[in-house]
Amino acid sequence: MDAQWADDLHHTIHTAVTGERDGYYLDYAGLPDVAEAYRRGFLYDGRYSVHRKRTVGAPLGVTPGHRLVTCIQNHDQIGNRAAGERLVSLVGAELAKVAAVLLCASPTTPMLFMGEEHGETNPFQFFTSHPEPALAEAVRTGRREEFAAFASFGEAGAVPDPQDPETVERSRVDWAKAATPAGEAWRELWQQLLTLRRSQPALGNGRRDLVAVVTVDDELLALLRRDDGGSAVLVVANLGSDIRQLPLPDGRWRRLLDTGATTPEGEQVLLVSPRSASLWADSQTALMERELERRWLEAHPDDELPGEVVPDLSGLPRDEG
Repeated sequence: MDAQWADDLHHTIHTAVTGERDGYYLDYAGLPDVAEAYRRGFLYDGRYSVHRKRTVGAPLGVTPGHRLVTCIQNHDQIGNRAAGERLVSLVGAELAKVAAVLLCASPTTPMLFMGEEHGETNPFQFFTSHPEPALAEAVRTGRREEFAAFASFGEAGAVPDPQDPETVERSRVDWAKAATPAGEAWRELWQQLLTLRRSQPALGNGRRDLVAVVTVDDELLALLRRDDGGSAVLVVANLGSDIRQLPLPDGRWRRLLDTGATTPEGEQVLLVSPRSASLWADSQTALMERELERRWLEAHPDDELPGEVVPDLSGLPRDEG
């Protein structure tokens, strides 16, 4: 098998940005668990589940992250909500974009759901077309009973009738939204994120074992993703409504992407803007490479720079963070 679903990253990001703790979300604790999902892949890898009241799962071992398919929205997680709300409708664009960054910066393989590329706000509701009246009524009853554990869906009227044709119509993607300024901004964000996954070795390597937590609490998360070649990317998210100070790991950091207005304060501190996420690359590795090239050309003034230089690194500054 090439890959499999890994729902835990969805559940951890969802609880972090929405604060929901109903039903199976009871088992997840927001940003601290996002960090664990980055590193472990499966959060429930032999742990006891309070919601299920039993031990769940088994360890992934050395399975690389790229064999885990993850999302922040799909047909199950939206369609199986009582009213089928999309994430952007639940938390707004700012926090939905934070969720998008956390998804694409993970060691897993991200998947987008229909319309998510332009920030679709139409719901995706559970619908059926059973011709048998008894089966149709059983489905209606089952849907209401399914959400008994969700306090926000306690009233029967909160669950749309799956047999009503209007339920289908409400669930269609509004493709006109793709051409709006908001839709274009969403598409640009996804394009930037996917480009960075290809261009930054530390983001595209699937190495769960090279993820390190810099800091984490209920509102602020900073994770360091590394590559065997020495490159590093810092993943930063602030879910709160206040600016947060973040001491930076050792390195020379440059901004790759920012959904807000996070700014450096001095050389080793970030002022992380509210409800934002950003990615930062350690330019120390690039500086070392340019210095090595300069030294080689000085030592070989009549030669062209070869395609790959592996000279002695001694004497050059290195980031040991």
